[in-house]
Amino acid sequence: MKWAITLLFLFPTVLWARPKAQFTESRYDFGVLPQGSTTTHTFSVKNVGDKPLKIESVKTTCGCTVASPTNSLIAPGDVGQIQVTFDPQGRLGDISKQIRVETNDPHHPMSFLTIGGTVAPVSHSGVMGPPHNEVNTYESK
Repeated sequence: MKWAITLLFLFPTVLWARPKAQFTESRYDFGVLPQGSTTTHTFSVKNVGDKPLKIESVKTTCGCTVASPTNSLIAPGDVGQIQVTFDPQGRLGDISKQIRVETNDPHHPMSFLTIGGTVAPVSHSGVMGPPHNEVNTYESK
């Protein structure tokens, strides 16, 4: 009988146990960035669930932005980081780049982070590099 009562209490815990991603911020504004320099920002994600959170992939919308997690498996209660670097070569004006983060959080398997600001010319030569259209991807193995 005690065994059956113990199972009744443990069974719901097993059913509802899950990882849960909680980002401290979803947007970073780098302000005004001189063309020719780069900027890096680190987004933090906390696992507020009770199962390990796995960062399955991190994808950017452009080759000018590179993003990768510092660790792909985050224990319950721990914090992981996603480092994002933006290189504005060939770009001027207002910029907004998106980073898609896929996790094993069953209620929110996909989250979006944004990095943006204004790229200012260093000189007034009027010469800009070619546009970049590559996509950077991190895939967990």
